[in-house]
Amino acid sequence: MVKVNVDMASSFIRAVLPRLACRHLKIGNNCNGRYLYGCNKRWVSSGSDLVQVEQDDSDNEIVVLKMNVKPVNACTAEFNNAMTKLIKDLDADEQSKGLILTSTLPNVFSAGLQLTALHGKSYDEIKEYFSTFQTMAHTLFTSRLATVAAINGHAIAGGCVIALCCEYRVMAEGKFHNGLNEVIVGIPMPAWVSAYTVYALGTNTAEKVILSGKKHTPREALQVGLVDQVVPPDDLIQVSKNILSDLIKVGDYPRRLSKERLRKELLMFSL
Repeated sequence: MVKVNVDMASSFIRAVLPRLACRHLKIGNNCNGRYLYGCNKRWVSSGSDLVQVEQDDSDNEIVVLKMNVKPVNACTAEFNNAMTKLIKDLDADEQSKGLILTSTLPNVFSAGLQLTALHGKSYDEIKEYFSTFQTMAHTLFTSRLATVAAINGHAIAGGCVIALCCEYRVMAEGKFHNGLNEVIVGIPMPAWVSAYTVYALGTNTAEKVILSGKKHTPREALQVGLVDQVVPPDDLIQVSKNILSDLIKVGDYPRRLSKERLRKELLMFSL
């Protein structure tokens, strides 16, 4: 288990939990197919099949993981643990070379952490929950596989973090948002998330993205580097497969070792 940074749990308790207790914080839900803030409903997990696994018919080296936590792919502890296990299993499977991460839900990639479920929990329980998310993100970030996030809708906060853990990010065109809004809801950005964001975007851009808490349109996300490509929704998976096929053409050993060396300095934030 990855050792969770204490700042994430303690900051949540100080800044957010009192507001949840007063029912003032409305995290969000799926309203008319769109992810919106200000909808006073709790996120609910389907309780089963939290991540669907598909193997590409044309290339058995590519695996597609589809997040399936209705209604908005909130990162529950159960989901985080399921993702961690699946990625580790794929890492251990020599036949698997590439991973596409997407969602079964229309218009939603992931709305991030399930904060409302933490109301009434102890410090240790809250810390353990954040540890499951950090472990999952760390496992994805350090995976030997080539990874592409196929962002089919909103990717907010933790959902954006999951996408940033992937090497390449493709987002569908549409009325969607992508961004890190932690500061808006009162959570100081954890050091490890800041480090991952700096790695993906560069220091100056990462600072602007984090401190503004802005939710970007797909085109704005492309401009700041949160995504690498914006495509029509119907082309999202095929474009992602094409990108992944090019990535895995490189020899597995040199590619894996180079990725490990590039990301090695960031592991201090996760271990």
